Amino acid sequence: MTQHITRAEDLPVPAGVYEIQFRNIPMTYVNFANTNEAEFLTVIQSAERMIRKPGNEGKVITLTNMDKAKYNPVTMKAVDLYAKANEPYVLARSVIGLNDMKRIAFNFIQRISRMNMRAHDSPLDALEWLAGEVRNSPLVR
Repeated sequence: MTQHITRAEDLPVPAGVYEIQFRNIPMTYVNFANTNEAEFLTVIQSAERMIRKPGNEGKVITLTNMDKAKYNPVTMKAVDLYAKANEPYVLARSVIGLNDMKRIAFNFIQRISRMNMRAHDSPLDALEWLAGEVRNSPLVR
């Protein structure tokens, strides 16, 4: 069931993957917040299934929450594979909840990849940016 979001406080709290709508734009919310390794990998598997559905190529808008997610070599490798495999499906992606070290890694990935993605400090800023990317995309006109 799609959850309609008007404020950052409306975003689902439990770790998981959710279909949300912001300003009448469907998005996928991937919440890794406060996850340990096992939970993190479970969320990735759920996100992969939702994002990589047939017909989703170039259409998926994702908001990912990484706040206080536990990182280790296993989860970092999983994120790398996940992001690369999702690339054909994702029109725009935004990430929230990055600490300084995670932001450095994110900025590096952003520069070397050609993915349309941004890190934001605020969930509302991230949602607004994603909505703007959809409105400005020639793929959805």
